[in-house]
Amino acid sequence: MTSCLSVPLTSFGALSAQLNDLEPQCRRVALVTGSDCGFGSRVASLAMATLTLRDDEYDTKPEDGGCATFYHLTKAQAEMSANNLDLAARHINQMEGEPRSLVTDWLRDARALLELQQSAKVLLNYAKSLNH
Repeated sequence: MTSCLSVPLTSFGALSAQLNDLEPQCRRVALVTGSDCGFGSRVASLAMATLTLRDDEYDTKPEDGGCATFYHLTKAQAEMSANNLDLAARHINQMEGEPRSLVTDWLRDARALLELQQSAKVLLNYAKSLNH
């Protein structure tokens, strides 16, 4: 396990901007969900991303026939807009295949920031308990 001290810390704002930058890249490969996907899957995925309008309120769950990548990206971006990095990371963590490989660095940075925030809360609560 990597300690947050060994990973350069990325701010919440930078993570939000990175996620916005990754969104179109993930959309282009949304159908490439496994290592066995070939050229046809990549072409179909690119065509779908090109022909599909971006919907900030995309809410069709994968189990209901929706695109998992679109669903999790939309939910993650909504959580980032609500300043909830934890839930955003949980959605991004559910992505699979090629989209997942594109967000690996983002997830690592998000986890490092979450680890630091959690450690700070523990230390603050400990300091408060000593003052009572």
